[in-house]
Amino acid sequence: IAIMICSAINLAIDGTLVSSTIDICSHSIYIPLIISIPFIIRLRQCYALSQKGNKQKNNSIKYLTSIIYIYLSSFIGLNTIIISILLFNSIFSFYWDIKYDWNIKHFFIKDYIFIFINFLGRLIWSLKLANPIYFDGEYGVFILEIVEILRRSIWLYYVIKNKNNELK
Repeated sequence: IAIMICSAINLAIDGTLVSSTIDICSHSIYIPLIISIPFIIRLRQCYALSQKGNKQKNNSIKYLTSIIYIYLSSFIGLNTIIISILLFNSIFSFYWDIKYDWNIKHFFIKDYIFIFINFLGRLIWSLKLANPIYFDGEYGVFILEIVEILRRSIWLYYVIKNKNNELK
């Protein structure tokens, strides 16, 4: 989607559609800007909730580090600092899922499997944010989306289970 929007912007500015759109868009400010919009919105929501005394101030760390990671990896590429930010973001997000969103008290075998899938999915998704151009092949995008749908389905299952337990 980001590449399509970047192509449309280039078409509007230049009046031509370049055959090497991926090359032009991979170095464009529009790609990280478009990718970071959901994270910026969620960061703002966390900040607003934290003003009401909610624990969301710490949750905003996930979104802030995602934004930093998206911009740095887009303009600098992957290096040790950016990979460190990626790992911090993935591990912190994973910790937040388990500790606050899922609130698992007793672990069973299926929990360990789902926890592993969640962690793996977070790492893969973060790598995709680094440079979406790497995942443009049909199979790469398909596998990425399947892993993300599975991860989010598992996350949703535990969140609903946790909220249901809180209501009892």
